[in-house]
Amino acid sequence: MNRKIYYFTGQYLIGGSLFNLFSLLARNGLIISLVYIPRFFYLLIMNLLLSPFNCLEEILYGRRINSVIIQQDPVFILGYWRSGTTCLHNILSLDPRFGFLTTTHAFFPGMVILGKNMLPQLLKKILPEKRLIDEVDMAPGYPQEDEFVMANTSRFSFFHGFVFPRKGSEYFKKYVLFQQLNTRELDAWKKTYMACVKKLAFINPGKILLLKNPANTAKVDLLLELFPGAKFIFLYRNVYETYLSNLRTIEKMVSVNQLQTTHGKMSFKEMNRYYPEVMRKYQTDKSKIPAGNLVEIRYEDLIKYPLEQVRNIYNKLQLNGFEGVEEKIKEYINSQKEFTLSHYQINKQIMEMIDNEWNIDSIGYQ
Repeated sequence: MNRKIYYFTGQYLIGGSLFNLFSLLARNGLIISLVYIPRFFYLLIMNLLLSPFNCLEEILYGRRINSVIIQQDPVFILGYWRSGTTCLHNILSLDPRFGFLTTTHAFFPGMVILGKNMLPQLLKKILPEKRLIDEVDMAPGYPQEDEFVMANTSRFSFFHGFVFPRKGSEYFKKYVLFQQLNTRELDAWKKTYMACVKKLAFINPGKILLLKNPANTAKVDLLLELFPGAKFIFLYRNVYETYLSNLRTIEKMVSVNQLQTTHGKMSFKEMNRYYPEVMRKYQTDKSKIPAGNLVEIRYEDLIKYPLEQVRNIYNKLQLNGFEGVEEKIKEYINSQKEFTLSHYQINKQIMEMIDNEWNIDSIGYQ
């Protein structure tokens, strides 16, 4: 697809509901900038067309999905954005024992069952072949993060800050760090997230659920409350590259999704300032993870020695069965050798700026 068209069609909320769309709009003062009115009407039409199918799927499958019991402990991929979580997600999803959220499911969570044949064809027309932020391959059946589901089915997603960027920082603090969230809202988040996981389990019966969401890096305590035996893989990257990569990513994600101009009311730096808080929250919570259920991987090691690092994950988490998928993983790794990684010019001035903004000495994982 032409990328200029994607800036119009590829918005994160295309698979949501009318109720969710108007609820978000109301919470943001019913403010849409004139230049983005066509984008809003596109969202409105898509949500209007899909809402009956969302309702029908809930009528036909809702009770069965709600009654699902998660039989096997899920595996969560964590790490701040731009730390290699997508790379690892793509590799581990090659193991047929894992059930993972597809891009189709992520964009159209309300009718992924009814639309299993039609929706992938629709997505092929909407999605570019490569992600805008890093040129990673995109396709309807590829793995995707569950934050898209939260954004399309609830108000509990920081992705909404890309749609309404004047409150971008507020969304991040509230729905990644859970600051100023009351008990009722917290319980509602748990219910919504559990519904997301149960639907994934319903679609992938008998499989180990593999879930990836950088926002969950600050929610280990809540994930353990929902899934006490869950296993975790945490990735971390050179902090200077992480900072610069995220700054570029935020700018691109806002440009695709925003319904408001910012007029200087929000800077991309402001939305990029919460790395220290996310990392400190993770460091506090990881002590609650049962022994043997956590493995930490450096992004640089994953890129340089992918097969060895994946083998290490299987061994440390006692996932077993690595031999059965090793050749498939090797083939995938070889297919990615031509992929060009982004490189950043990091000088002393940039390092000092990031040191000051992120207070790096207090974080760890350098």
